[in-house]
This record gives sequence, C-alpha cells and structure tokens, in this order.
Amino acid sequence: MSEKLIELKPCPFCGAHLVPAEALSTRKSTLYLHPEIEGEWCPASGARVWSAQAETVEGWNRRAASELERLTRERDEALKGAREWKSNYLTAVNALSIRRTKANAGKDRA
Repeated sequence: MSEKLIELKPCPFCGAHLVPAEALSTRKSTLYLHPEIEGEWCPASGARVWSAQAETVEGWNRRAASELERLTRERDEALKGAREWKSNYLTAVNALSIRRTKANAGKDRA
C-alpha cells in the first residue's frame, strides 16, 4: 500500500478497533471493517471506513470521540452520585448509632 497510515479511534459502543480488509483494499485506499466479536452484538457491526475518504474517517473518529466522552462523563457523574449517597448513608447510620448508644446509656442509669 502506498498510502499513509491513518488513525481510527475504537468503536464507541464495544471498544473494538477497526481492522484492515486487505483482500478488499486497493493500492489507493484501505478498507477498514468493524470486527465481529463472538458472543456479543454491537450496533456498529458492519461499519466500513475507506482510508481515502477523509469524511468517513473524520466522521468515525468524531462520533467515536464524542460518544466515548459522553459515556465517560455519564459514568463519572453516576460514580459521584453513588459516592455522595454512600457518604450520606454512612453519616445517617453513624448518627443513628450514636443516638442508640446514648439512649441505651440513659436506660442503664435509670
């Protein structure tokens, strides 16, 4: 192949890397295909990107980047919410434990 190497970002859904299909490629362009992953379904299965078509390469990379960024942001927000919930829960449990301890100490004096 006489073309320069291109960088394709991983699939935003399953993380698979597109693979070159040498048998279907030409001297001017390489065809990259989304691999089939045994036992898994991916909405991007069957995706095809020709290296000589800049708009398809840019489209794949832009979509992959924005989708991955969105998923990462959603994950981070969910983890932050879970940490806050856990902190509030532990604070409430601790406060309840202190009240029970004080209540039991008052019963022992009576």
